[in-house]
Amino acid sequence: MQSFVRVFALAVLSAFLATSTLAAPATAGLARRSAETPSPAPSVAHLARRHMSNAERMARGLPPNPPQRRDGRLVARVSPTPIGANSPAPTPQAGSATCTPRSGIIEITAVDGSIAGYLANVTTQFGQYGFSSNKADAIQVTAHCDGDRFDLTTSDPNYPYLGGITGLQSITADLLPGSSNYAYFGGVTPTLPGKPACSQDSSFTKLTNIANTVESSIWSMDDVTGLLTPHWVGTNGDEQTTYLAFIQDLNILWFVGDVQEFSLKTAESETVVEMVMKLVSA
Repeated sequence: MQSFVRVFALAVLSAFLATSTLAAPATAGLARRSAETPSPAPSVAHLARRHMSNAERMARGLPPNPPQRRDGRLVARVSPTPIGANSPAPTPQAGSATCTPRSGIIEITAVDGSIAGYLANVTTQFGQYGFSSNKADAIQVTAHCDGDRFDLTTSDPNYPYLGGITGLQSITADLLPGSSNYAYFGGVTPTLPGKPACSQDSSFTKLTNIANTVESSIWSMDDVTGLLTPHWVGTNGDEQTTYLAFIQDLNILWFVGDVQEFSLKTAESETVVEMVMKLVSA
């Protein structure tokens, strides 16, 4: 274990040296989306002295505390090379529409009905969209419904596509049963439907200078109820059953393949809740 900790500490130090413009961790709560330049990051020594829960570290764009893997090995995540924000958008794939294109706001509810609110026009300093019980905070969204899997977009001029950004501590870009892998819910650049996560710009990368893979065209919608379902595409090209995880203390959402495993990775005192989303009238 001591060897594991030393390896992890060196990895953290390397990440901070490689990303000298990394934003400072967010203060408590959520902030309105803005283009302000983040403050300089605290030193590695300062972060090492300060204990934070895994969920707090993930909300601040930091990797969780070192996990204790069953086989005792630390597997490195492959860091992609980012594509600039000005790269040409991919050509959409043809497909039959499965719903009627429409605009509105996204209502988010716990599967047990205990929590209800909206996808909010608020975010962490690391580009993750948040959650608010106040309808006035809801962000306007358009469902394009131009194929079996389509994009959800907003009016954000930089990252208008709502999608997933592979998590820093995910071992692979797969969201599978039995895995604690996760993806941030944020603003991304467009990707092709049916394709695995690829290295492109995102709201997370812009604020951290950390390159992560993304997916945008992952959505389907029930035309009657407006129920939105994400369909993450794995590294082998197959769709993976995808859940929306939420930590109420942080008001932040993640895509996961296994809510329980994700909860075990982040949980100390925090409760991870499975949520569902609907597109409703503003």
